[in-house]
Amino acid sequence: MPERHERRRRRHRIRAALAAATCALVSLTGCMTGDGVASAFRQEFSADPAIESLDLSSADNMPFTGGVGGTVILRDGSSDEQVRDVSERIVEFAAREADRGGEARVSIDIEADEWRIPVLTDTETNEAVLDLALAQRAEAVSVSGAIGSQDHRSDITHVALQAVDAPSAFALFEETAGRFSERGLEPAITVAAESASEGSVELSGRPGPWLERAQHAYDALRAEVALTSFRAEQDAFTVTVGSERDASEAASIARAAPGVSGIEVFVESNLVTLFPGANGDTVRSILADMGDERIDTIDTVWTDDRTAAFHLKSVVDAEELVGVLAEDPRAAMIETITVSSGRPDEPTLELEETPSRLADSIRPMADLLARDGVEAVRRSAGYSIELVIADDVADADLGEYAPGVKDLAEPGERLCVEQGDGAFCLIAAPRIDPDDAGPRAAKQGRAFIESWNNAP
Repeated sequence: MPERHERRRRRHRIRAALAAATCALVSLTGCMTGDGVASAFRQEFSADPAIESLDLSSADNMPFTGGVGGTVILRDGSSDEQVRDVSERIVEFAAREADRGGEARVSIDIEADEWRIPVLTDTETNEAVLDLALAQRAEAVSVSGAIGSQDHRSDITHVALQAVDAPSAFALFEETAGRFSERGLEPAITVAAESASEGSVELSGRPGPWLERAQHAYDALRAEVALTSFRAEQDAFTVTVGSERDASEAASIARAAPGVSGIEVFVESNLVTLFPGANGDTVRSILADMGDERIDTIDTVWTDDRTAAFHLKSVVDAEELVGVLAEDPRAAMIETITVSSGRPDEPTLELEETPSRLADSIRPMADLLARDGVEAVRRSAGYSIELVIADDVADADLGEYAPGVKDLAEPGERLCVEQGDGAFCLIAAPRIDPDDAGPRAAKQGRAFIESWNNAP
């Protein structure tokens, strides 16, 4: 260790002299601004044979403040010695900037293969973090990792690791927490692992009794159900199972695990996704009374307990589900329900409506979709309607769709008719004044407005 520090001091003196010569060639302000620091950093490190590339930005370019931030990306297969050498040289660079009396910040991370390690300007802490990161990198149980620092001086705020497999994640979390704690560092830790056969795992937080409880719950679950994922933190476990039919059993198993009482358990499935903190009880009670044939028509369900969204395989399936919801009094416990079909990112049908009005709204939407030239209808009741028309429909023929849209719309809703890259928009009213429409609507939507005004 003394030899390493002596080498660093020698390099410090040599590079300080080189940096002083460089600064003499440019203006003082240029050296002290953020842009100047970034430029000096780039000049010093860009030609290093161990470095693949630099991704840098200056913090600002005000005189005597600013600095340089970003990532130094090392070449694939970089050795521990190369990582350490580059890190120590960056610390020396930061020290030289500090010696000039400015307040330039040097906030650099090193990326080496699948690892991201911050460079801390406090030499002692930087050495400790390097030792920890390189030791972790050498272990077969760790696939990749990222260590985060907020100030890049002496703090470590977060450690994220990818474990080789799901069962290894728990031991890796505990060992990592212990190693950092021995060095006086208490970062939040995330350990994740992917496993098709045993369910992916993600553990987040700081060490505590919850970790052992999570281990108990995870082991019990993967022994009894088809587990897709298990996410755990101090106050909550989120379980995802491969089939909605296993959701109730999974919840019971997790809650019965030793020490889990008092920890919230949330269960998702291939069908039902929950907003954080939601339990999905209302939606699940509705689904529980549907037959398998009806369930199979539903692609996904999302709920935050106040609202719910059902994505169906077809428009017909969506209509039929609305009929089921209209007859189920439990649906009234949900404020708004969204029913959609088609591509999730560009649905053919999308209706957001109160449960009591779902059936009345979906019928005119389905009628519109049954017409030639209509590609999509989307409505958020009380707010907006989107009607997507095929490119080959002429402007003069757009009037054919106006009566159906008027039957669907409520006064005040924003109506947009989209066609190719163009669109015109109107505000729904019993009668639309063409003079109040924009120039595009007055031209492209002329036939549409006339037909709208003539419709009852």
